[in-house]
Amino acid sequence: MINTKTMMVKPNLQENKLAALIREDSHVVCAKMSVQNILNNSCIFYGSSFNGRRDFARAFLHTDKKLPIEVSSPSGIVMFPLRDNITGDQVWFNYHHVKDQRVSAPGKMEILFSDNTTYTIDTSKASFNRQFILAARLVNRLHHA
Repeated sequence: MINTKTMMVKPNLQENKLAALIREDSHVVCAKMSVQNILNNSCIFYGSSFNGRRDFARAFLHTDKKLPIEVSSPSGIVMFPLRDNITGDQVWFNYHHVKDQRVSAPGKMEILFSDNTTYTIDTSKASFNRQFILAARLVNRLHHA
């Protein structure tokens, strides 16, 4: 379940089955379900489906590519995806736990989380900035609605 301590969710192949790694407060939990199922189940727990949250983000942000998702409105949990260019996987980040970011090498971004741990992803600065700004717009709407 995604909660306020969740910093990142990423796919993980385990025994030829799709699973997920969930990073929370300096530790990682392995879940035996896909990232998509975790996102959907978490959205449902907080009152809507993933598809409903995605439809809202699409209408509000006027785009349909790599949409951020408001997992929980009361808790302010907004997750945004970045595609890892090496693995092709979508890695989801909690907007409120991204403290900073920097280019660590050409085409690689290092994400600094609120607990001062880092994660490096193979993506461009432009791609990261686009996703982060879309998530910020969704967060800003939630705080000023």
